[in-house]
Amino acid sequence: MTTIKTAVLQFESKPGNVKDNISRSILYMEKAAKQGAKLVVLPELCQSGYDLTPEMAQQVAESIDGESVEKWTQFASLRDIYIVGGLCEKANGLIYNSAVLIGPDGYIGTYRKAHLFYNEKKIFTQGDTGFPVFDLGWGKVSMLICYDLRFPEAVRMAAMNGAEIICAPTAWVTPVGKQWDDRGFSMQAYCAMAHASMNRIYIACADACGGNQLTQFLGGSLIAGPSGWPVTGPASVEKHEFLTADLDLLQTRTKAHNPQNNLFADRRTDIYGEFTLV
Repeated sequence: MTTIKTAVLQFESKPGNVKDNISRSILYMEKAAKQGAKLVVLPELCQSGYDLTPEMAQQVAESIDGESVEKWTQFASLRDIYIVGGLCEKANGLIYNSAVLIGPDGYIGTYRKAHLFYNEKKIFTQGDTGFPVFDLGWGKVSMLICYDLRFPEAVRMAAMNGAEIICAPTAWVTPVGKQWDDRGFSMQAYCAMAHASMNRIYIACADACGGNQLTQFLGGSLIAGPSGWPVTGPASVEKHEFLTADLDLLQTRTKAHNPQNNLFADRRTDIYGEFTLV
């Protein structure tokens, strides 16, 4: 199998209401599974809701073997599907903004957000996982979370380690000034598209929508393809919805633009150094 039908699920999670948030995630995953999706990406912190106080985060944080991941694991097994979901994770007395990867056979791995945005720094500990890539047999998947996409080093390290799809749970927020262009693209969407093009990979962004007095989310979920252009999306600004696309992983397995140019081979590591790869 070199083609994987992938869905990005855009919906609103209520801060602190874990039970309803997980139920909502399963409702949308069920709809995506019925349309043939085999990989689904959920928004950032969709288990807990995004706008958390430190006190709320302590109350709703769960370990990897907690009830929320268990429910996602049961669904993945039942529907023979892979899930990337945003989790307020508790581990060793610390709280992380995390994404978990789950497959039909159970839990696979965790990524902890490396670059914390704004008030996240008051709640979460910086991630310590690096940028792992998981070989799922049919393809290689990595995870980043929202603000991580502002850092080209993160995407390039995942790509250099073989990632073909980067799954990105997000909670894109309304910036100061212009929010979208005339086509409905936010600057965050363009960041994802640029990284996809520069690394010839897929980047699947599942954004939150809706909001409250503290935060308004941008919506606009999309999957950017190896050319940089979206293979699906952007989604609407406010609606709960999901988008699907068939991702041909063969397109990611050459980094050549033409017989003379290769995105990775043309890197001038003699000038700017080399990443230390895992």
